[in-house]
Amino acid sequence: MLLRILGGDSFSNAYTSNQSADHQTLLGPFCRAANSNLGEARLFAEQSLPRLEKHLVMARVLHSEAQSIEG
Repeated sequence: MLLRILGGDSFSNAYTSNQSADHQTLLGPFCRAANSNLGEARLFAEQSLPRLEKHLVMARVLHSEAQSIEG
């Protein structure tokens, strides 16, 4: 809802902050599943973790850039 009222650099900063937080939150369950004995779920989590970690790094870089633009 906050994103609907923001514009310009404020929007970019809020959006990228949310993306970073969401990706960080998502890693927890995938890490737990990758270290479990859940069969196919474990395999899926193990295969997905590298991509999720890469996306988290990308989201953090974007957020850092958005913060530097906003000032």
